[in-house]
Amino acid sequence: MRHRDPAHHRDTHRDTHRDTLRAARTHAPPAVAALAAVALFLLAAPIIALGARVPWGELGAIAQTPQTRELLRVTLASSLIAAAVSLALGTPLALWMRHARFGAQLARLLVLLPLAMPPVVAGLALSAFIGRRGLAAPLLDALGWQFAFAFPGVVAAHVFVTLPFVVITLDAALRQLDREVTDSAASVGIPPGVVTRRVVIPSIAPALATAAGLAFARSLGEFGTTLTFAGSMPGVTRTLPLGIYLEREIDQRAAYGLSAILVGIAVAALAVSLLPAIAARRRRPRPKPRATGPVDAAELRRLTRPAAPAEPIRIGETVFPAHATTALIGPNGAGKSTLLGRVAGRLRADAPVALGDRVLDAPGARPVPPHRRGVVLLTQNPGLPPTTTALGAVSMVCDSPAPPSSCAPRGSASFPASPSPRSRAARLPRLRSFARSPRGLGHCFSTNPSPPSTPPQRASGGRCSPRPRRTAPP
Repeated sequence: MRHRDPAHHRDTHRDTHRDTLRAARTHAPPAVAALAAVALFLLAAPIIALGARVPWGELGAIAQTPQTRELLRVTLASSLIAAAVSLALGTPLALWMRHARFGAQLARLLVLLPLAMPPVVAGLALSAFIGRRGLAAPLLDALGWQFAFAFPGVVAAHVFVTLPFVVITLDAALRQLDREVTDSAASVGIPPGVVTRRVVIPSIAPALATAAGLAFARSLGEFGTTLTFAGSMPGVTRTLPLGIYLEREIDQRAAYGLSAILVGIAVAALAVSLLPAIAARRRRPRPKPRATGPVDAAELRRLTRPAAPAEPIRIGETVFPAHATTALIGPNGAGKSTLLGRVAGRLRADAPVALGDRVLDAPGARPVPPHRRGVVLLTQNPGLPPTTTALGAVSMVCDSPAPPSSCAPRGSASFPASPSPRSRAARLPRLRSFARSPRGLGHCFSTNPSPPSTPPQRASGGRCSPRPRRTAPP
């Protein structure tokens, strides 16, 4: 008789159970699956039909002709330049739309407009702006630049068409980025430029690669706008789509062969652009127990000691004294988090907010940016960068590639910042260690929901004391 290992049985059962749950989550209703099959058929059928007409045996000879090489040179050069320009312009635009209070929706409308414009209309619009008789013609003539019926015109037409793909892709990725990550970085004193360079850009790196691939693939197939604005001059503005259009009137077998070459380059570009996203998904750490070791509390307290004496915080007529723990107790929605957000600079204040003698915010005045306030707001969400380790996050604050080991628990160099420990005891010391000597460290606010009749409680002391017990209403 064969004996079964109980541990092996449990692991097998767990894996089977996990696979079953994964399959259950991806099930779709039969009607949805049927419509999805129709959509896939409509996309795949023309490509399969095209492949059936391609003279695969003659494809090498077609690719080696001087005309094909000339078409590929102009097409690849213009597509690479257009993708680079679109990425260089689209990334700042997407970042600006994420932070803009006004005009972001109008900007999104303008970004989507080239996708809705007919190619001929887009070409006419470029001619009216940077054509030989366009609005910008006097300036371009003074600079000696010419776009219409020239290779720069091909690049300009491709940028006009591909820029929306970059902005839309990055805008969607930035919307998925937890805003607590950037708010926490600003709260501990990291300037916006450093946050963008070391937190935001690495977090959306897979989306940047996808956007570049989409822009390059779309640029490869651009036809109408290029023909209307730049023409079809051999060796100068004639791209591969224009060559296919002309070749179909002369030799359809060669036109099918050129089409296969164009589709193959586009598919290869899209496949390469998806590799960073696949690699990032596979590198994503899985939650598991980790040994942290002891933390040198005395050294941690020394490193986070305020550079200046703590000062009271004033909000309107209310003053919160320094070196005290203030408990904000009230029901959900009473405004506890709103009050703290106004002190930290995440929300505009409707009353003057001051730290000592320095006014941080006031109605009608320009507020002090969060990274210059010296006020750290620790929330239930750690807000750590998802692309670095805990020690790497500390180094961003310390402005050093190798911060003191006492700034973080032992072994944190390999600790992924996300997913982070869920317990408050593991979260709060690590977040506190990120603060670069804030002036408001002498304060500690503790929020706790309670019935409206519960009076506020304040505990004195130089450190954050445990959350006060909730008292029952009289």
